[in-house]
Amino acid sequence: MRPFLAAAVFSASATLAVPAAAPQAFVAAGDAPEAAARENEQWHTIAPTVSTAFGLDFELFLGTEGPFNLDTGTRSCGADLCGWGAGLNLPTGAKIRSVEVSACDGDATQELRFTLLRSPKVPGWPTLLIPWTSTGIAETPGCTTFKATLGAPETVENKSYAYVLIVNSTPGTSVEWNQYRATYSLPTAPAPAAAAP
Repeated sequence: MRPFLAAAVFSASATLAVPAAAPQAFVAAGDAPEAAARENEQWHTIAPTVSTAFGLDFELFLGTEGPFNLDTGTRSCGADLCGWGAGLNLPTGAKIRSVEVSACDGDATQELRFTLLRSPKVPGWPTLLIPWTSTGIAETPGCTTFKATLGAPETVENKSYAYVLIVNSTPGTSVEWNQYRATYSLPTAPAPAAAAP
């Protein structure tokens, strides 16, 4: 059995075999308490972290899907220009710094491209947060990760925008992909100063 398919089948069967958990006690009704905001609070940014989306998290919205690679879990384009998209779900205030795609390109006449969009709350034209990044048409880099860094970090504003990961590909020999990552930082407040003795 193919490695990727075998892992998926094993995972599904293991899930079905787990007995149902005992009911948990109900949480008391009412609004959850919120921490009081502190005036003049100083903020700093913690080390970058990564959000990963797998190829199966994406929806095909353009073109004809090629065969799914059961060995590697990669997706490919079967005909025309293909496009896949998925929402990037990060907390408000996060600063997006870069994105990268795990892909293979062994075709000297085709390419795979990716970008990150910011879409307004009221349906309208989206903004490219990074230029389209390509594996190259004539180049054949093989299987690797392709990274694009934002010119300036993008601060997530979920009340006003949605953020969308996009992958485009033309049909080709060994042109396929399976993962998309976004590197971001979260702002956080420093620990409160110790009280004077």
